[in-house]
Amino acid sequence: MVLLQWFFNAIYVVIFAKVALSFIMPIAGQRPHPTLVRINLLVNQITEPIFAPIRRYTVFSGIDFSPFVVILVVALIRSKLGV
Repeated sequence: MVLLQWFFNAIYVVIFAKVALSFIMPIAGQRPHPTLVRINLLVNQITEPIFAPIRRYTVFSGIDFSPFVVILVVALIRSKLGV
């Protein structure tokens, strides 16, 4: 049970990091710090397989709602499992 809680919390953290980095990376300028770039690449590698199929249906007026949809689905699965 604790392992499932940790897994779901890790999913939330990675999604939050993706959303935060989507705002931070454009602000970082043309040559962002290499560590920031590595973190962004890692988070993208983790989240893109999940977000890409959903993104086809959840982009409205240039705003991507796929993280919101994934959070809702994860929360639904978590509540059904009773975690």
